[in-house]
Amino acid sequence: MKKNNTLYIKITVLLELILILICIFQSMVHEIHPNTTSLKNSVDMMDGWYDKDKKPVVLEPLLSNKSIVFGKTSSIFYDINDDIKPGMTMCFRSLSTNFKAYIDDKLIIEPSYYPSPFSCRSTGSQWHFYTFSEEDIGKTIEIKLSFFYNDSANYFENMKACNSNDYVINAITNKLSEIIVALFILSIGLFITIVGVYSKYNLNLNKHVLVTLGLFAITFSTWTLLESHIIELLFNVSQYVQIMACNMLFLLPLTILQFLRYIFDSNHHKLLNYTSLFNVFLFILAWLFQLTGLGDFHDTLYLAFISIISAGVICVIIAFLENKDLLKAKGRQAPSLEQNNYMKLTAFIVFVLALLIDFVNFYINPQKINGMFTRASSLFAIALCIIIAIKNIMTISEEFIHASALNKVAYNDVLTGLYNRTAYKENIEHLESQINPSTFLGFVVFDVNNLKYVNDNLGHNYGDELIISASNIIKDSFNDDSITIYRIGGDEFIAIIASSNAKEIYKLSSMQFKTNIHNFNNFYNKPYHLAIAEGASFFEGSTKKTISQIIEEADHIMYKNKGKELFVYGVKKEELKGKSRKAKIEFVVSSDFEMDNKDRNNLIFMIRNSF
Repeated sequence: MKKNNTLYIKITVLLELILILICIFQSMVHEIHPNTTSLKNSVDMMDGWYDKDKKPVVLEPLLSNKSIVFGKTSSIFYDINDDIKPGMTMCFRSLSTNFKAYIDDKLIIEPSYYPSPFSCRSTGSQWHFYTFSEEDIGKTIEIKLSFFYNDSANYFENMKACNSNDYVINAITNKLSEIIVALFILSIGLFITIVGVYSKYNLNLNKHVLVTLGLFAITFSTWTLLESHIIELLFNVSQYVQIMACNMLFLLPLTILQFLRYIFDSNHHKLLNYTSLFNVFLFILAWLFQLTGLGDFHDTLYLAFISIISAGVICVIIAFLENKDLLKAKGRQAPSLEQNNYMKLTAFIVFVLALLIDFVNFYINPQKINGMFTRASSLFAIALCIIIAIKNIMTISEEFIHASALNKVAYNDVLTGLYNRTAYKENIEHLESQINPSTFLGFVVFDVNNLKYVNDNLGHNYGDELIISASNIIKDSFNDDSITIYRIGGDEFIAIIASSNAKEIYKLSSMQFKTNIHNFNNFYNKPYHLAIAEGASFFEGSTKKTISQIIEEADHIMYKNKGKELFVYGVKKEELKGKSRKAKIEFVVSSDFEMDNKDRNNLIFMIRNSF
């Protein structure tokens, strides 16, 4: 029944995940468009621009116009007509375009630019806003253009005259699908990475597969967030966003290749290693171009695409090779293994095809590229990988339970549940290594009387019961948070008090200890008498004695107390001195002590097994 319940839970979670993925995929394929009413009364300024010869100018991309030439400063113009009202704001986004916008001789807009070896040499993606005044109406806007790159990635986008607040909301809404997908993948990546790191360092389980999958998801989602260009709407960091986005593209294939090392057969690790080295080489080469000024990351973006394509092709090749091996070994492998390989093959074929589509689209129409197919395919691939990773997480859980059980056996006494001798020795070594002048410790040694007699005469079940009863009384009596109790032998226990108030804690615990033993012997009708001798000694960091010597002192005191425990019924030690064991027993039997038969038998019992 429990197994069926687990199956239903897994099916429910899987169905919910599929539903979420369908919704997100739908939002990506059928773009979430902003509400048209949010920009009502706006004026579209994408059309109406002209050059000095009065010829129309296209803003996407700017270098597609014959009158605008790379390497020269060009001007374009726009007449502010009566449709544009005072108070309206000219809003648009520019990419990699250096320009200055004027009305008459008044500079109204200029993108920020800071030359740096650690940023691309362009302005990146920036949002611009200028609110028209009454004097501006009827005049002409002149934009003087110069370009950083001789390609199609220089343009103005979505230029409108409208309410700036409505425009910002519209821009965010238009990127909502990208942001939702990115945040969804980012949350998955962070969760998987945390689980993987915890498994590796806290559970000592070598589960790199989760860490590498998480890093891939984080890298991909970060790139998607950067490419949404919403960050530049809030902060003036366009150049840094640009270089970070380019770097994420180089890191993306490296993270996925490292992830594949842990889900593909080890026979293919060499191929993955060589591909990883090739991608690292391309990344270093891009940085060398960047730092030497021979070309920035935008110029070497083709290297990132080569890196991604090579990684994707290798993934598909290895997935085919694994399935080829799988078909040869059909019937000899588990069905789940076959399913995993088919899932991997499907995921990576879809991923590489999407990369190829976006790669071609980038060179055909760079101003419109947003990596939609790559995002959709990556989400699909990550979802399939998560299903595979869930199996790893379940394996981790099983290994953790097994490791916990082994740890318990290694450091806990099976019979009493207390720490065992191994744990005791390790703690003593730890305490010895941490000694300083302020160290104060208490050691209480316990010895349970008559265990051998109980085992020999009443049976080992009663012997176990005697030890459990003794351990429970010790635990109940010495129950301060500073006390750790160990069973270090068959009938031997020791409590370590790690507190500056160890003596006071011991006095209170010892009083409770004696009371608990008395209550046990008087209120429980057991066929044996419980007697536990104890001795305590205390260690100070400033003393010259070692911990071992202090424990020996406690042990010596315990044996002295052991003798006292045997005469709680009024038998004087001197009366038994020099007598044989038989004579001692006869003396007790014949003596006229005020005790019932049970007490007399217990006393004989102690004498027989202790002297």
